Amino acid sequence: MRRPIQSLADIDHPGQPLVLAMGRTRVHKPAAVSAHRHERGQALLISTGLLTVQTKAGSWVVPAGHTFWIPPDHEHSLRLHGDLSGYYVYVARSACVALPRRPGTASTPPLLREAVARVTSWAHKPVAASPEARVEAIVVDEISALPLQSQFLPIPTHPRLARLAEKVVADPACSRSLAALADTVGLSRRTVTRHFVRETGFTFSAWRQRLRLLQALDRLATGASITDIAFDLGYESPSAFTAMFRRHFGTSPSRFTPQTSTEEERPAAERPTRPISNPPAGL
Repeated sequence: MRRPIQSLADIDHPGQPLVLAMGRTRVHKPAAVSAHRHERGQALLISTGLLTVQTKAGSWVVPAGHTFWIPPDHEHSLRLHGDLSGYYVYVARSACVALPRRPGTASTPPLLREAVARVTSWAHKPVAASPEARVEAIVVDEISALPLQSQFLPIPTHPRLARLAEKVVADPACSRSLAALADTVGLSRRTVTRHFVRETGFTFSAWRQRLRLLQALDRLATGASITDIAFDLGYESPSAFTAMFRRHFGTSPSRFTPQTSTEEERPAAERPTRPISNPPAGL
């Protein structure tokens, strides 16, 4: 029997399998996980919602359909936004030698998603050379091959700028001016303008535009219409939204809408399964 997970110590216990995976059911309200670290490597597969990750190496926004990799012993904190669901995957230190040594994000490969979904269904620790052990090896291989990307949406590290960024993440359609937002964190518009570019590489308006595109990816994955998304995220028209989407992603937003399929045709990660409890707080 696999060791029950009730605390951080249980995750890193030597009696756990090579690959440990847990499903995270939908979290409808924003939540924060304080800074912590694991002896294992951790992959966060986001199915719906939006995740922000802060590490000493930088900060990332991870949208739906993406995976974030955290090597062993890397301190990190998390903030969960919107209707977040997905998987938490923990890889034993011994298997992390060939895995990326820096944090980063990449689009989730279908094979990784399917293999992780299979791992979450196991109640027992796989034995050597078993079919389950081969699935574990697939998970490790897929993480190793992830083309980790630069930060699509870096978050400022300055405390006041970070608070301002979190306000916008929480409400990306907000039309308040930069001067008004800067005032809420006790800074001037000029100070925010200067330091925001220095810390993120983007002007504030360009940064907010990227955030809205990430939110759009999540809404598209849930089946929302392009028209609703455009107006909900503050665009003047659906055509303006589509043009901006094409400019950044090189394709139409309609390519990201879910396809109609029968139950048998749906990937295992999207089929109804037995309920999976959320990981304990802080994981």
